[in-house]
Amino acid sequence: MTARVAISGFAEVAQALEQLKLATGRAVLRRAGLKAMAPTAELARSLAPKDTGELAGSIAVGTAIRNDAGTLAYSGAKRAGATDAEAVIAKRDALRAVKGQRGDLYVDIYMGPVAGRTRDEVIKGYVQEFGSSSNEPQPFLRPALDQDKDALIARFKAEILSEIGKSVARSAKRAATRAARG
Repeated sequence: MTARVAISGFAEVAQALEQLKLATGRAVLRRAGLKAMAPTAELARSLAPKDTGELAGSIAVGTAIRNDAGTLAYSGAKRAGATDAEAVIAKRDALRAVKGQRGDLYVDIYMGPVAGRTRDEVIKGYVQEFGSSSNEPQPFLRPALDQDKDALIARFKAEILSEIGKSVARSAKRAATRAARG
């Protein structure tokens, strides 16, 4: 399940982010998103069914979402009879296309059960949230997000501003150190 949230009123945040280097801006967004999402994850843990407690314990917040666009393009090109060089070009083009869709300052933050090692562990979170032909749904992620969305957005904005301030202070300190060295 993917929830997309459109946020308005962040003009001053956007202006401040534009003053930072691209990598620093992404790092600010990543740190702020992880900190802001943590209380929502805690709420999801409290709402998760408590049969064994494993599901609640597996809920995590992170940023490591795989980008399979390049791999899919490469394997598709190879199946179509392309040479290795042509497949690599297809992969590179697919990755560039995805990057262009996102924009420069873009970070994925996710919250949910961490995939387990067995097939049953991987499926467990989905079945609990959405149900199956033999099990009624017991949603816990969507209700947590619905309950906490306004506070989440407020935390996110506050965390971004805080992280920007810290980044600017670190940058000023580095510049002062460089200037002192000569």
